[in-house]
Amino acid sequence: MKTYHDILTDGGSDVAGQVQEQERKLRLRLDQIGHVVAVMSGKGGVGKSSLTVNLAAGLKEMGWRVGILDADINGASVVMMTGVARNPEPTDAGISPSVTRDGVQVMSIDLFLKEGVPVEWEAETQRSSY
Repeated sequence: MKTYHDILTDGGSDVAGQVQEQERKLRLRLDQIGHVVAVMSGKGGVGKSSLTVNLAAGLKEMGWRVGILDADINGASVVMMTGVARNPEPTDAGISPSVTRDGVQVMSIDLFLKEGVPVEWEAETQRSSY
């Protein structure tokens, strides 16, 4: 499979330049993150989201700047557990996360779905996601 950099011409759309600019912006934002704590398990229902939400609240209470990236595509629950509004705002820098009452930033696929509606996978994609 070719990458954008392998394409000889883009018909004047500067796709490679656009991708490079997005990569640059992403690097600038990620450079602002000092520490990452990954909470994961190969099994569902063990309390990953509960631990994440409580850890984030505790760190925020201690004065840390905290954000949660809910990467659970098949059953995102952090939005419901934190009670954040479904209002991610597009900005020039990207999409601003929703924020809890305590100031924890939250980003989740669930913010972009109608409440209670699951992510729809195509059958082949769903089989290969496990």
